[in-house]
Amino acid sequence: MSKVTETLGFFGNLVLAKLTGDNNQVTALRIEKKAKAAVRSQIAAAESAISDLEIAKENAEEALEEAQVPTEMISSNENYIGKIISAQSRLDTATEKLEDAKTTLAYWNEMLETKFKS
Repeated sequence: MSKVTETLGFFGNLVLAKLTGDNNQVTALRIEKKAKAAVRSQIAAAESAISDLEIAKENAEEALEEAQVPTEMISSNENYIGKIISAQSRLDTATEKLEDAKTTLAYWNEMLETKFKS
């Protein structure tokens, strides 16, 4: 790659490719632009999902605490233990979903950094 193309951004390289009649370069630049936009949209979606999942995990933690330490008389041992087991299961699920979303975000960020270096 020449020093000129290294200093130009996407738009400048696209113009240069069109001026020199290099259809392959024009196509490659368009593909890169579209792919980069797609990856960035996945990053935004993952960040949004993480925000929602963090709230869900906090709610599940609070529900578990409420199940473990009730403010009303325990009338049935089975009911008390069942509520704890159910709340713990919801917390485990929320934690797993959050970790999966963080892994997904890390994947897309790494792809953006390694495949689309400027």
